[in-house]
Amino acid sequence: MELSDGVIPEKLQVALVTPVFKANNNEEFSNYKPISRIPYFSKMLEEIMYKRIIKYLDKNNIILQSQYGFRKKHSTN
Repeated sequence: MELSDGVIPEKLQVALVTPVFKANNNEEFSNYKPISRIPYFSKMLEEIMYKRIIKYLDKNNIILQSQYGFRKKHSTN
C-alpha cells in the first residue's frame, strides 16, 4: 500500500481515548468527557488536508458567504 492510494494506514487511525471526570457523581458515565490523543503524524495530515480542502472550496466558491464557522476573517461576533 502506498500513500498515493488514498488510504490512511490503520496505525494512524488509532486514538488513545481517556475519560476525564467533569463533575457531580463519578459513578455516572455521562459525567465523563472523552479526550482523544492521536499520533502526531495523524494530526499533521489532518491539518494539511484541512488547508487543502478549504483552499479548494474557497477557490471554487463552494462555501456560502453566510457560512462563518471555521473560516478566517469570518467571525460570528
